[in-house]
Amino acid sequence: MQSLEDSFISYLQNSGVCANLDDDVYEFASFYPRTQKSRVIISTDSFCEGIHFKSEWFSLGELTRKAFLVNLSDIFAKNALPRFALLSIVLPQTFTRGDLRKIVDSLQILCREFHFKLIGGDSVVGKKLEFHITLIGETKSNLARKRAKIGSYVFYTQHRIHKIGSSYRQLQALLRSQNPQRAKMRFLEPSLRIEFLRIFGMKLQACMDISDGILQDLTKLLASANLAVRFSKKFCSLKASAQRWRLQSGEEYELLFCVDSKKLRALQRNARVARIDIVEIGRLQRGSFIAHCKKWH
Repeated sequence: MQSLEDSFISYLQNSGVCANLDDDVYEFASFYPRTQKSRVIISTDSFCEGIHFKSEWFSLGELTRKAFLVNLSDIFAKNALPRFALLSIVLPQTFTRGDLRKIVDSLQILCREFHFKLIGGDSVVGKKLEFHITLIGETKSNLARKRAKIGSYVFYTQHRIHKIGSSYRQLQALLRSQNPQRAKMRFLEPSLRIEFLRIFGMKLQACMDISDGILQDLTKLLASANLAVRFSKKFCSLKASAQRWRLQSGEEYELLFCVDSKKLRALQRNARVARIDIVEIGRLQRGSFIAHCKKWH
C-alpha cells in the first residue's frame, strides 16, 4: 500500500500539470542567454519540527545550518553550484528577537561559506518551527538520474570511519538520550562530498544524494533510468546480513552515483584523493527494481 506521500506524488504525476517529478532537481535554461554552456537547476525541501527534528536536539543556529545543508546536498549532487535561495519560514509564537538573530547569523555564515544570495521568501508566525527552502544552482553537466546507462556501475560514498548507518544510530541515540547534546554528530551536520564532485563530478553519469536510505534511493534512480541492477557479491552479503538496517538509514547525504566501466580505475584514484570510501552496489542492466523497505520518516 502506498504511503500518503507516494499517493500525493502519484496523483500529481497523473494530473497533467507537472513538468518533471522524477528527480531531486529541475533543469532549465541558463542565467545567461548568450552562453548556453551552463544550465540552471532548482530544488526545494522542507525541514519541520516534529517531523525532521525536535527543538531540544539542536540550537537555532544548528537547525538553520542543517535545514540548508539538506537542500545544498541536492544541488551539489547534480554537480552544480548554489547561486540563489528562497526561504519561507514558520516562526513559533514563543520566539524572541534574540532567537531571530541566531537564525539570521547562521544564514549569514552559510551564504558566505557556499557563495549564494537569499533573494526572497515568506515568513509567518505559527506553533512550530519550519523551514521551506528553494535553492537555484548552476551546472555545466547536470547528473540527472535518467542519464544512467546499461553496463555502468553504481556506487555509494561513505566516510572512512563513520560508515553508512551512522545517521540512523545517532537518531536512535537522540530519541533515547537524556542529554541529546552528546548524541548529535553526523545526524546534525552531514558531510557534503564537494571535493570528490569537484575533481570527478564531470566523469559521472548520474548522481543523487542518499536522503531516504540506499535501497529507497536506489529504487528512485533506477526507476528514472528504466533499469535494474545486478548486485555485487559484497553488496549481496550486506543486504542479506544483520547489517541490512544500514541500507535503510536515511539523512546520510552521501552520494549514490553511476559511472562508466572505463572510468573505474580513475574513480578509485580520485576517491583516495578525496579521502572517502566508495562501495560498489552492482552493474546496471535491463529490467526494473523495487526495494521493499520502510520509509525513513
